[in-house]
Amino acid sequence: MLLDGELTVFDLKVFDPIGSTPGNAGERGAYVGFGNTWERVRDAVLGRRQRGEAGRAFNRRTGAGYVSAFPGDYARAQESGVRCVPLLMETFGGMSPPLFEALRTAAEWRNNKLMASEYDETT
Repeated sequence: MLLDGELTVFDLKVFDPIGSTPGNAGERGAYVGFGNTWERVRDAVLGRRQRGEAGRAFNRRTGAGYVSAFPGDYARAQESGVRCVPLLMETFGGMSPPLFEALRTAAEWRNNKLMASEYDETT
C-alpha cells in the first residue's frame, strides 16, 4: 500500500500473552503492557540488530549485554526501502498502539461511517 508517498506493509499478528502452559507465562506481561508479546512480534516482522559483546548476558533492566542478530520476515523488503509496520492483537483483546492508530486513521478516512451495503452486512 502506498501511504504518504511511501510503500508500506502492515503485518497483523495474533498472539496469546499467557500461553497454554502456565509455567511459560512471562512475568513481564504482568507489569508491562504487551510485555509477553510485543518483543516477539517486533522481532518476527522487523528483525533485530546485533549489539553488545558476545559472551555477556543480556540484562533486560539496563539494556546492556549481548543480543544476537535476527533477520525479520521482511528483511528483504526493508532493504528495498519498504516500511514495515508490525500490528499486534492479543487473544484477550489487547490492541498494540500501531494497530489502534491504524484503525483510528481508517475510521477518520471514512468519516466514521459505513456505506449502505456495509451497514446491511454488519447488522
